[in-house]
Amino acid sequence: MIKEKLREKFSGAGYKVIEDAKFGGDFLIYTKDAEHSEWVCFIQPIGQPMDTRLWVAINRVANTT
Repeated sequence: MIKEKLREKFSGAGYKVIEDAKFGGDFLIYTKDAEHSEWVCFIQPIGQPMDTRLWVAINRVANTT
């Protein structure tokens, strides 16, 4: 349900949203006509803390590609 709502929100705002297997996220979000995504979207349950090592790993992947 959350994935569908996020997809609708970003798509409705003019972004291209695709499922993300390449970088381990839930979605890749592209600006109009962009060749490369601007954001990798990870859905985190409310109230569930994110492991610090996971956060560092995600940021390293996002900043090195």
